[in-house]
Amino acid sequence: MKYRECKDYLLFLDPPYTASCNEFYSNKTTNIYEYCESNNIDKMKAIVIFVLENNWIIRLLFKHNIKSEYNKLYQCSKKNTSHLIISNIK
Repeated sequence: MKYRECKDYLLFLDPPYTASCNEFYSNKTTNIYEYCESNNIDKMKAIVIFVLENNWIIRLLFKHNIKSEYNKLYQCSKKNTSHLIISNIK
């Protein structure tokens, strides 16, 4: 059984593993945007929670699933950004 089809599973993605530029993947052919666009989280039985960097394409893909936003400062790089909490929880 695929995890996304089981209501007893929680699927959680959190930065930096899902970087908005995809540079952290060892398999450069994986594209989080293509995956998310072709896998509607509202149709998944599992609980889905993504914590992704706020950018225009993430907002576009998940406009109906954004639950919250918070500011983030990365200490090493001093990068200021914000993250979106995205979920299929009603």
